[in-house]
Amino acid sequence: MAKRSAAGFESRLRTRIHIKDATQKLHALILHISQQLADDPSFGATKLNKTLWRIDFTAFAARGTPITGLSYQKLEKGPVLRSMPHVIREMQEQDKIGYLDLPALGGKKTRKVVIPRKTISLDDLFTDEEQAIIAFCINLERGKTATQSSRDSHVPAVEMTELKHDIPYELALISERRPSRAAFEHAKKLAVALAKRN
Repeated sequence: MAKRSAAGFESRLRTRIHIKDATQKLHALILHISQQLADDPSFGATKLNKTLWRIDFTAFAARGTPITGLSYQKLEKGPVLRSMPHVIREMQEQDKIGYLDLPALGGKKTRKVVIPRKTISLDDLFTDEEQAIIAFCINLERGKTATQSSRDSHVPAVEMTELKHDIPYELALISERRPSRAAFEHAKKLAVALAKRN
């Protein structure tokens, strides 16, 4: 039996998954996150990107489907929505948001902050399950500094991806936690069954 190459395996990983109304959902998420974290003194572009990434990858890990399905690339400070510059321009042109440079904590740097100009209802676009994931991920980012948010985003899915490459959604299933004995035994049985089939 011929060995499968790593390149062949990687080519089957999905860095973008088609989701109906993805752009509309993304705009709604940006508005909602910006409203929810408006009083967070560390909120800016870094935390917005990390929160969006966390929502999509948490949703994929929990149910096999992300919420927007859009591509996130790995940069030095962690995952960033690849289309973010275009999306911000588009939302500004549609007068959905403002975009300001505000002082960061400590006052030495600035942070780019989205100012929502429209209110939205999540009920129109997201299921109850999706809204629970969104709330969970926003709460995980609340109160962190941008540095902490970036550091916490360096999970196996991000670390295994090359710099400036898109992060495959399937890598969200990789955990740093040690598997339980039952999970380990189940994996052994699956491996034996797969070996017999091949």
